[in-house]
Amino acid sequence: MRTILSTVSLAGAVASTALCADFQWQGQLAPGQLLEIQNIRGSIVATAASGNTATVTATKSAKTSDPNSVSIQAVTFAGGVVLCAIYPDAPGAKHPNTCNPPGKSTYLSANNNDVEVDFTVSVPLGVLLTGNTLTGDVHATGLTAEVDARALHGNITLSTAGFAQANTSHGAVNAQIGAADWKGAENFAARSGNLDLTIPSDANVEVEASAFFGAIMSDFPLTITTTVGGHFSMAHGPLGSGGRTLKLSTFSGNITLHKGPASGK
Repeated sequence: MRTILSTVSLAGAVASTALCADFQWQGQLAPGQLLEIQNIRGSIVATAASGNTATVTATKSAKTSDPNSVSIQAVTFAGGVVLCAIYPDAPGAKHPNTCNPPGKSTYLSANNNDVEVDFTVSVPLGVLLTGNTLTGDVHATGLTAEVDARALHGNITLSTAGFAQANTSHGAVNAQIGAADWKGAENFAARSGNLDLTIPSDANVEVEASAFFGAIMSDFPLTITTTVGGHFSMAHGPLGSGGRTLKLSTFSGNITLHKGPASGK
């Protein structure tokens, strides 16, 4: 899936009373299906559902724009559901805002609209979660399957019994995963913030870590090197029997890799 998320600088904000509008979606999702949230301005908070019904609530607020100008679109497909915050298109927009399932292009832009959409999500057992936002935090805790969390300006906190990846350009990442059986490579990145990751103590992975202006600390035996001046740190090496790749990176922050409970896999 090719997803393009972009914003145009907002007009000067004028203090006013915020307006609110709500949206709710509910649907049954089976283990292995995907629940995806595509946001631009606002947070995503996800926790585990008690049954097999997924619930997504969106709360909208703004200082200058009309919250009702932003809609929430739910697109169901064979593999799950995608929900997107859809802002009004700019006049003559080359790419109108669209919400599509994985495999098709999604274009989202705020277009000088200051509405913030905060999503609250309940994720059923075994359901995969993808949460993307440009400005806002992503919190996904107590989940049971794969998690993919991304933000441009915001912190990411996640914990899952499955595996995950998380990326933010301006913020910190704090993540705990209970499995390391992904295929290929998983990435955790915090360009301007600390990266704190806990993985199973019996993980079989090949670690590649780099901190341009920061230190690297690990509960695992890794080869850690620091350049002259102590600015750039690198760590690499296999954990267990190695194999799949775990990439960790930050530009101005520290990386800490912790041992968690064994996965038994």
